[in-house]
This record gives sequence, structure tokens and C-alpha cells, in this order.
Amino acid sequence: MKNAIFFVMLLMTGTVLGQASDNQIYINQVGQQATIVMEQTGENNTIGSDDGQTPFYFNGDQQDITITQTGNNNSLYGWLYGNGILASILGYGDNNEITLNNNPNGSFSADDTEYDINITGGNNTLLMNVGTADVADGSTFTWDITGDYNNFNATVNSENAESTITMVGNYNNVTTSATGFAGHSVNIDHTGDYTNFNITQAGATETNSITIESTTSGTAQTPSTICVYQSNTGTSGC
Repeated sequence: MKNAIFFVMLLMTGTVLGQASDNQIYINQVGQQATIVMEQTGENNTIGSDDGQTPFYFNGDQQDITITQTGNNNSLYGWLYGNGILASILGYGDNNEITLNNNPNGSFSADDTEYDINITGGNNTLLMNVGTADVADGSTFTWDITGDYNNFNATVNSENAESTITMVGNYNNVTTSATGFAGHSVNIDHTGDYTNFNITQAGATETNSITIESTTSGTAQTPSTICVYQSNTGTSGC
């Protein structure tokens, strides 16, 4: 399938409907150059599932995917396979869960992928797993996070991975691990207290770089911490 365009919008309004029923999106897209736009508004909505019963599955190059979830207690669980994928994920609300896997078993290549993650709210969880066995090259991540008590974890096995993280909020936890033979870069602009960063870069052939600008404070009981581990041996640490 080429040049396919999909638009899916599910809206839930009213307090009764918002509590009484859930919306769910199932999509299985195979082919190149697809444009997919999905929007859910309300609570307890899902896109895909971790048990495989309602897959969110894309297999093909140059796919442009935009997903917006607005509300609380929503979840997104997806699998992406292909090169040149542009994925924009926008989440507005609290207690939401997002899990994205891009070729985590190494069965396809995953080059030149871009992820634009924009999260506003509290108590949200984001998990990302990109590539394995160095099948990915040129992954770019832009994270814009506003809110408190959020947890984000990105594991990237890609050459030349670039991450830009802008975060405003307190009691947030961020873990990024970029492995692969070529170098990686991370740029962080952070404002908030009692926040923990754990950053690992392991590239054997080129320079790894990290730039951090942080305004933060903590206490002996609840510190703010920044842990940075860099290695040219291909191992991970932090």
C-alpha cells in the first residue's frame, strides 16, 4: 500500500460516557509512505495492547504517524518496523501509559527514524525500545515534558542516536540508554526539583556528547540526581 492516508478520531464527552465505556483503536498497517492521524479524547481509552489482542502495528518505510491522546488513564502500546518513520506522540492528561517498540527484535532495519514526544500532565509513564544488534542508524528523539511525577525510559540500540529533552516539573525520572558502535548525543534543558536523570552512552567508534542545563534542588531525603555514564567499549553502566 502506497501513499495511504488514515484519519481516526474518537471523542468522548460528558461525565457519564467518560466513566461508563472505553474507546479502543486497532490498526495493522503494512506498506510504504502511509500517513496516519489518530486522536482520542476522554478517559480509559487504548490504542493497541501489550497482550497482542488489539495490535497497533506498522510495517513499512517513510510512514508519518501522529497520535494525540487527551484525558486521563489512557494507554498506547505500539510496534513500528521500517526506515524513515516520523512518529509524533502528544499526550495531555494524568496517569497515562505509552509504550513504543521500533524493531526491538532486530528482524528489520530502522534507519533515520524521528520521534517527537510531547507530554503534559502528571504520573505518566513512557517506555521506548528502539533497535537491537545495531540494525538502526540515525535515530532522533525530541522530548518535551511538562508536569510532575512522570517516568520515562528509552533504550536505543542505534548508531548516531540524538536526543533533545526539555523538561519542566518536579519528581520526574528519566532514563536513557544509547548503545551502538557510532557516537551519540544528548541535550537536556531541565527546570524542576527532586528529579533523577540516568544517562548512558556507549559507542565504540565516534565521540559521545552530553550537554545539560539544569535548574534543580533537592534534600538529603529526596535529592535531585544526574548520573552520566559514557563508554567507548560498547558496554552500558548508569
